Amino acid sequence: MKVIALSGDARNANWAMNRAVMARFHNTFRNTPLIGPSINLFWPDFRERLNSLRNDIGRAFVSNDFGCAPFPVAMYSFATIDYFSSHWMGLIDPANQSSNSNRNQTQRMADFLKQYLEYPPFESQLAINLYRHKLMHTAEPRSLKEKDGSKSYDWLLADRSSKHWTIENRGDAPHLFHCGLWNLLDDLERAVFSPSGYFKDLTKDSNLQGNWKRFHTEMDSYSFEYKL
Repeated sequence: MKVIALSGDARNANWAMNRAVMARFHNTFRNTPLIGPSINLFWPDFRERLNSLRNDIGRAFVSNDFGCAPFPVAMYSFATIDYFSSHWMGLIDPANQSSNSNRNQTQRMADFLKQYLEYPPFESQLAINLYRHKLMHTAEPRSLKEKDGSKSYDWLLADRSSKHWTIENRGDAPHLFHCGLWNLLDDLERAVFSPSGYFKDLTKDSNLQGNWKRFHTEMDSYSFEYKL
C-alpha cells in the first residue's frame, strides 16, 4: 500500500494558511453575493478537507504493535460526506429545517452520493447507518437487519477493495457490505473536483451558493447549555 501523508509541520502550515483565507472570505462575503473570483475561495476549504482525510487514511492502515486503526478514519470519511452534503443542501441541523423536509441526514448524504458519486441509494443508506450512525454512537459498526427481518448485513472495512460499495450474498450467512476507504476517498475527490463535480456546480449555481452560505451561517451559530 502506498501511504500518502503530509508531514505534521507541512500539514499545520497548510491548515493555518487555508483557515486564514477562509476567515477573510467569511468576513468579506457573508452578506454579499458570491460571484466572480470570490467563488475560487471555496477551493482551499474543500481541498484542505480532502487533504486532511487523505493524510489520516494513510496513517490508519500503517500497522504497528497494536494493528491498524480504521474506525476513526471511517468516522472521518463519513463525516466528510456529511460536510459536503451539508454544503450542497444548505443545512445540517434538523432544528433549522422546515417541518415538511423529507431529507434527513441519512437521505441527504445518500442523495449527495447518488448525485456526484453515482452510488446506489440502498448501499449508501446501509453504509451511512454502519459508519456514520452506529460507529459514531456505539464505538464500532454493528450488524444490521432490515426492518422486516428478511435480510441481515455484516460489514467489511478495508484500505482498498475490489468489491467496494457492493453487497456480497453469502447464502444463509448475513450479507456482507464491502467498503474500501481509499476507494471512497478517490471517488469523493472526483465528485468534488471533476469537471462535472460539486465544486464546478457551485461556481455557476446561485442556489448552491446560497446553500453554502446558509450552512456556514449555521456552523457559526452553534451553542451549548451547561446543566447542573
